[in-house]
Amino acid sequence: MNSEIFNNLQDAKLKRMKDLSIHLKISKATLWKWVKEGKIQSIKVSERVTLFNVAEVEKALFGAAL
Repeated sequence: MNSEIFNNLQDAKLKRMKDLSIHLKISKATLWKWVKEGKIQSIKVSERVTLFNVAEVEKALFGAAL
C-alpha cells in the first residue's frame, strides 16, 4: 500500500455505510448511487466492509459551504 494513502487514512475520520447514512440523514441506497455515479469515493476494506472518509464526502457533496 502506498505510504501516502496509508498516512491519509490514519488521519481521516472514517465511517461505515450505515453510520454515514445516519450522519448525513440520507438512505444507504442514495450513498451507493453517489458512489456509482462517482460523486463520492469509498474505501473497500474487505468483501463486506466499505468505509467512507467523512470529510471527503462532505467536501464532495457540500463543497465550500462547510
